[in-house]
Amino acid sequence: MANDSSGDSLAAPPPTASPEPSLGGIMLLVLACLPYILLVGMLPGDSDFPNEGGGEARMAWGFQQFWAYAAGGATLVLLWLALWRASRAGGIAPWARPAIPFVVSAAGAVSLFAIAQSFEQPDSWLPLVPILLPPVIAVYALWGCLPALSRSPPWTKFDAVAIGLIAAVSLAVIPLSVLDASSYPRRLERHHAEQAAADAAAQAAFEQQEQQMREKLARLGPDASLRDYVEARSWYLRGIDILAGERQVKSRQSDAVAMLNEGMVLDLSNLWQLDLRPTPALCEAYSRALAAMFGRSEVYRGSAYLDLIEGQFPNIRWLRDARCDLDGAVAEIDTRLAFMIDSKDPSGAAANDSAAYYSRWGIDREAVVAEREKLAGFRGAL
Repeated sequence: MANDSSGDSLAAPPPTASPEPSLGGIMLLVLACLPYILLVGMLPGDSDFPNEGGGEARMAWGFQQFWAYAAGGATLVLLWLALWRASRAGGIAPWARPAIPFVVSAAGAVSLFAIAQSFEQPDSWLPLVPILLPPVIAVYALWGCLPALSRSPPWTKFDAVAIGLIAAVSLAVIPLSVLDASSYPRRLERHHAEQAAADAAAQAAFEQQEQQMREKLARLGPDASLRDYVEARSWYLRGIDILAGERQVKSRQSDAVAMLNEGMVLDLSNLWQLDLRPTPALCEAYSRALAAMFGRSEVYRGSAYLDLIEGQFPNIRWLRDARCDLDGAVAEIDTRLAFMIDSKDPSGAAANDSAAYYSRWGIDREAVVAEREKLAGFRGAL
């Protein structure tokens, strides 16, 4: 009996179960990668300068700043939840658990300040703080999600090391912000100087091209071609009567027909002013070019399309008054305008949904209806 009692008292205690890893915490870390990638992509660099460009550029800059804030906040929230799961799993030391909310909150405040300053005075140093803080916190959270590793003797001091490293990266915002603030004015001044030099070079190149165009026009005479004046018309050269030069071209009649046969109807919107004869060849060439450009082509849309049609009204009126048959071309344009008015929206939007209509066609339905009514005046008997 004594031997049995002694054997019971010396029996080994039952083995304790090894702590399980926190799968939920690991999943949160994986999810945190998505907003973190967005954050890194949205942060400005030393090649960015705020308050430059027009309204669209400023709006894009504002959206970029918004997404940087949103991505940074989402990343830190997910990392805090991962640390909480690691604490629940026993992977964070008891003394460090109360400090986690303060550590993450301080990191969030520091990141917010760094992001704000980076957008105020973009440079290359301060963005390192919101870039480096999440990986450091993530490594600490991942280590805590594996309690079998984190609570083994060689790693018991890792909590102090990790929290110290997070604090060090957070405090680095002070010297890095000073460094960026001191270098930004010089970099901005250099950027403005480069812009001014580029603008001066572009202006000089423009003036040189304009002078070359003026010299080219000065050499043109009655033996030139209408094509020689097409490029010059886009320059809006002051002091030069391009129309007078076009009207003295001897071959302007055949040139116009050839250009229309090549589809250059937009380059001949002043056809009615060129002192041409409305011959059958000219009428047919114009009718084909008009139908191809405005009845079949979809290169132009929205208000630009309607403006270009109206730009042809003087030509249409002149040729119709000269008994040219343009009904076929006008009918094709009318068919396209009718399609723009009556066709169902592929998205299923209602016919009276003005926003959906504008999104589809780039113009209001009322403007298309009005244009079709104007075009109707060119149809019917000659």
